[in-house]
Amino acid sequence: MAEEIVILAGVPGAGKTSVAELALRKMAEEGERYKIVNFGDVLFELMKKDGIVEHKDEIRAKVDQDTYVKYQKMAAEKIAEEEGRIIVTTHMSLMTPSGFYPGLPTYVLERLRPSRIIIIEAPAEEIRMRQEADKTRVRGYDFEKDIDMYQQFNRMYAVAYSAMSGARLKIIQNRQNRLKEAAEEFIQALRL
Repeated sequence: MAEEIVILAGVPGAGKTSVAELALRKMAEEGERYKIVNFGDVLFELMKKDGIVEHKDEIRAKVDQDTYVKYQKMAAEKIAEEEGRIIVTTHMSLMTPSGFYPGLPTYVLERLRPSRIIIIEAPAEEIRMRQEADKTRVRGYDFEKDIDMYQQFNRMYAVAYSAMSGARLKIIQNRQNRLKEAAEEFIQALRL
């Protein structure tokens, strides 16, 4: 059973993994250890194992809501069984052709029981450039207005999740060439 679970979210390209990895390397040097678990990777592996999808980005376009909910629950249970202090990288919501799916509905929050929710954000233009540089993914939203809307939805979802779970909420800006500053703010958010 996890000792502590922290939710770390941001739209693809905001830099959540980069910020967390830099922060956690520094913390590990000081004897503080966290493990990063990507919720989407756990969800994808469970779906792939059962033959539902072959590629991670198919989840957005191919998976119906009932199936998505079933696998969200399974992924949350698997993550909650991890040992130690866990950073769960995820999305507050999932933008799909049929609308937004909540990333952390009640049944997921109840299984994870997070102590903190941290959102990493960046200006839409910077995120767009990062997404364009990542040729391994098929994003499905390329314009700054969609990225801005997605970040606004993430904030709204995060406030609701914080209220539902009692987890503290922190928003960190990850501006271009300021990764170290964002990582320091992340470390402070974990230590408070």
